[in-house]
Amino acid sequence: MSDNKKIPRNYANRYLGYKFFKEGKNGFEVIRVKKVKDNDKIKCINLDNGNTITINLDQLKEYTPLEPYGVLSVNIVEVAGEKDVVLILYKLLELKIMGMNSPYAICRQSINDFFADLIYNNPEENNMVGISCSRDNCPANIDFNQLATCDNILESNIVYLYRDDTLNSILQVIPLLSKIDNVLDNLYDTYCKTNNILDIYIKGKYKFKDGWCGDLKTLLRENNFMADFNSMCDITEVDFDIKNYLNTRESGVQELTYPALLFFDEVFKVNAIETRVIKYNYNIDLSKFNNTNYVFLRDNTGDVYLVVYLVDGEFLEKELEDKINKLDITERLQLTYFDKYSNLRNSIN
Repeated sequence: MSDNKKIPRNYANRYLGYKFFKEGKNGFEVIRVKKVKDNDKIKCINLDNGNTITINLDQLKEYTPLEPYGVLSVNIVEVAGEKDVVLILYKLLELKIMGMNSPYAICRQSINDFFADLIYNNPEENNMVGISCSRDNCPANIDFNQLATCDNILESNIVYLYRDDTLNSILQVIPLLSKIDNVLDNLYDTYCKTNNILDIYIKGKYKFKDGWCGDLKTLLRENNFMADFNSMCDITEVDFDIKNYLNTRESGVQELTYPALLFFDEVFKVNAIETRVIKYNYNIDLSKFNNTNYVFLRDNTGDVYLVVYLVDGEFLEKELEDKINKLDITERLQLTYFDKYSNLRNSIN
């Protein structure tokens, strides 16, 4: 950015969701672009305290941008005269190399939920809608690239994402959120009225029926969008608080406790004998770990950890199973699992 020129407003719009940092008296200040206002002001989230601040566009020159990992295209579209909501997720690196024809995952409301076909004895009885689908889990009989097809794009924004993003932090930086929620709420209400379904949910509360969602948070949560996001970021999500399963060695290095190590071996099919656990931050240079084994874990608080590990010998499943069976039931850990279809299964059965 030139020091003697103003930053054009459309330039700043390219940085929605971007994180910037600068060094201050008390360490580094990190902010995230939330919205560009009409008067050339930028609304940002201060990631140290969660407060929203407003700065001039030219003040961005005082900060250094942090490279994002992903890109989210957020769209209100039109199909056959009806509005719909479509979100398309990309890896930034792939987007730079291959352009917009390289989506990793697509989340959409007004589309048949083909995953639910497996639950019904007769798939033609399936009236569930809404999906989040990645190119890795898309059924062979579905054309993945056609999932985002529409007649017209009414509104669209690009938002940049980071490996440590959570559902709530993503929602914080989506500028079309109120408009999207309005579209989804109207679709939900229309479905209930058309099918003579009594809306048993209080306005403003959780609204979900047959896959129709009253707001974007519900759409993303019910369709397990974060599982696709984690998969894109090479993150495995676990259903426990990792900091409660760490030991600190004399050197100050943190490692997984014995129950967590057995769980780790079971999930990744390795015989790890030593681990080093680091809470994910932007100072980590992953190139330093190119010659080592490492994985990313997200715990049930939303925090992401880098786990570097050493292995010795082959993975022996029976031996590991015997060790796990000797653990107290309270020490047995598990992966995060969300089942959108639990109520549907119960109603069919």
